[in-house]
Amino acid sequence: MNGHYRRVATKSHDLRSRALNALRRFGPMTADECAEMIGSTPFSLRPRFTELRVRGYINATGLRRENASGRKAQVWRLA
Repeated sequence: MNGHYRRVATKSHDLRSRALNALRRFGPMTADECAEMIGSTPFSLRPRFTELRVRGYINATGLRRENASGRKAQVWRLA
Protein backbone atom coordinates (compact mmCIF):
# COMPACT_ATOMS: atom_id res chain seq x y z
CA MET A 1 0.00 0.00 0.00
CA ASN A 2 1.52 3.33 -0.99
CA GLY A 3 1.73 6.34 1.34
CA HIS A 4 -0.99 8.39 -0.35
CA TYR A 5 -3.54 5.59 -0.20
CA ARG A 6 -2.71 4.96 3.46
CA ARG A 7 -3.24 8.65 4.34
CA VAL A 8 -6.62 8.74 2.54
CA ALA A 9 -7.73 5.50 4.20
CA THR A 10 -6.67 6.80 7.61
CA LYS A 11 -8.51 10.10 7.10
CA SER A 12 -11.67 8.26 5.97
CA HIS A 13 -11.51 6.00 9.02
CA ASP A 14 -11.04 9.03 11.29
CA LEU A 15 -14.05 10.82 9.77
CA ARG A 16 -16.23 7.72 10.13
CA SER A 17 -15.20 7.37 13.78
CA ARG A 18 -15.84 11.04 14.52
CA ALA A 19 -19.25 10.86 12.81
CA LEU A 20 -20.25 7.79 14.84
CA ASN A 21 -19.14 9.51 18.05
CA ALA A 22 -21.19 12.60 17.18
CA LEU A 23 -24.29 10.48 16.46
CA ARG A 24 -23.73 8.61 19.72
CA ARG A 25 -23.38 11.83 21.70
CA PHE A 26 -25.94 14.11 20.03
CA GLY A 27 -28.42 11.75 18.40
CA PRO A 28 -29.91 11.72 14.91
CA MET A 29 -28.68 14.32 12.43
CA THR A 30 -27.99 14.93 8.77
CA ALA A 31 -24.53 14.43 7.29
CA ASP A 32 -24.23 18.21 6.87
CA GLU A 33 -25.16 18.84 10.52
CA CYS A 34 -22.62 16.25 11.60
CA ALA A 35 -19.93 17.79 9.38
CA GLU A 36 -20.47 21.14 11.07
CA MET A 37 -20.30 19.57 14.54
CA ILE A 38 -17.02 17.75 13.91
CA GLY A 39 -15.35 20.54 11.94
CA SER A 40 -15.41 18.83 8.56
CA THR A 41 -17.07 19.64 5.25
CA PRO A 42 -20.27 18.09 3.94
CA PHE A 43 -18.39 17.01 0.80
CA SER A 44 -15.90 15.03 2.89
CA LEU A 45 -18.46 13.55 5.25
CA ARG A 46 -21.36 12.56 2.97
CA PRO A 47 -19.41 9.65 1.42
CA ARG A 48 -18.47 8.49 4.92
CA PHE A 49 -22.18 8.37 5.85
CA THR A 50 -22.80 6.21 2.78
CA GLU A 51 -20.00 3.89 3.90
CA LEU A 52 -21.43 3.73 7.43
CA ARG A 53 -24.88 2.90 6.04
CA VAL A 54 -23.54 0.16 3.75
CA ARG A 55 -21.59 -1.33 6.67
CA GLY A 56 -24.71 -1.33 8.86
CA TYR A 57 -23.58 1.22 11.45
CA ILE A 58 -26.27 3.80 10.72
CA ASN A 59 -29.72 3.86 9.18
CA ALA A 60 -32.23 6.43 8.01
CA THR A 61 -34.82 7.75 10.46
CA GLY A 62 -37.32 8.50 7.70
CA LEU A 63 -37.11 12.20 8.59
CA ARG A 64 -35.65 14.87 6.35
CA ARG A 65 -34.39 18.34 7.27
CA GLU A 66 -33.45 21.28 5.13
CA ASN A 67 -29.71 21.76 4.73
CA ALA A 68 -27.76 24.93 3.89
CA SER A 69 -28.51 24.60 0.17
CA GLY A 70 -32.24 24.48 0.89
CA ARG A 71 -32.57 20.83 -0.09
CA LYS A 72 -34.11 18.22 2.18
CA ALA A 73 -31.45 15.92 3.65
CA GLN A 74 -31.85 12.50 5.21
CA VAL A 75 -31.59 12.34 9.01
CA TRP A 76 -29.43 9.43 10.20
CA ARG A 77 -29.21 7.50 13.48
CA LEU A 78 -27.08 4.73 14.90
CA ALA A 79 -28.27 1.27 13.88
